[in-house]
Amino acid sequence: MGKFVLAPPDTVRVTVTARVPSGDGYVEQPFTAVIRKLYGEEKDEIIDGLSRLKDKEIIRRLLVDLPDFYDPSGELIPFDDTLIEHISRIDYVLSPLARECISVQDETVRRFLTEKN
Repeated sequence: MGKFVLAPPDTVRVTVTARVPSGDGYVEQPFTAVIRKLYGEEKDEIIDGLSRLKDKEIIRRLLVDLPDFYDPSGELIPFDDTLIEHISRIDYVLSPLARECISVQDETVRRFLTEKN
């Protein structure tokens, strides 16, 4: 059996799935997000304050990178405040992204959100 190295990661790379509206209903489109992983009091503060936080605030605090986002011409969109603002106006991206940012923080919350949806 291998060794378990107790060195908690600072970030987690996850796949988020957006249900993108299309002419025939919705198309599921996955993308990668790199999310900060919090511990201790910092994690407790986020989890305890969930009811007061808006999705935009959640991604501003916890999102580190979105390496799969491209513009219509095929150019990679840099991860910056402009991208965050743009995403904040697209509910089918913002909602699952914020949900995953919270899910990364706490396994109990992950189970609750999974069962709820």
